[in-house]
Amino acid sequence: MPTRAKSIMSLMIATVAGATYAGSALAQTQTPAPAPAPAPAQAQSPSVDVSNQKLTNNTVTVNDVNLPTRGYIAIHTTNANGEMTNRIIGYAPLRAGDHKGVKVHLTGNHKAGETLWVAVHQRRPRPLMGARGKGRIGDPFMQMGVPVDKSFQTL
Repeated sequence: MPTRAKSIMSLMIATVAGATYAGSALAQTQTPAPAPAPAPAQAQSPSVDVSNQKLTNNTVTVNDVNLPTRGYIAIHTTNANGEMTNRIIGYAPLRAGDHKGVKVHLTGNHKAGETLWVAVHQRRPRPLMGARGKGRIGDPFMQMGVPVDKSFQTL
């Protein structure tokens, strides 16, 4: 009988060991996977908001500017048809992000009733040869194929 008891005891030990192993393997497969890493933040869309305003010390205040990367806000003149021209009469460099109450000093004299444009521009990696100041102002940021800009009136 002792041999039979040893066999039964060995069988019980093997069964318990097997169940323990199977239980730990089952526990490993049922362990929830770690949560996926959050998706990278979407780059902010470029935008600009400006109101009609009286110029104070030849300065324009832009209500809100949003840039996805470093860039510039630029004030442009208007042609006879009321369209924005390439002539920049004031600008300010900005870091990526949202900016409120951005002040831009204008060159030249401007009178009440004049239409001007504010546009957000990309930053050139290198300035244009021989260009000063404005040499890093690149192409305008685009939104659905259209430059991000807005016109306003001087009061």
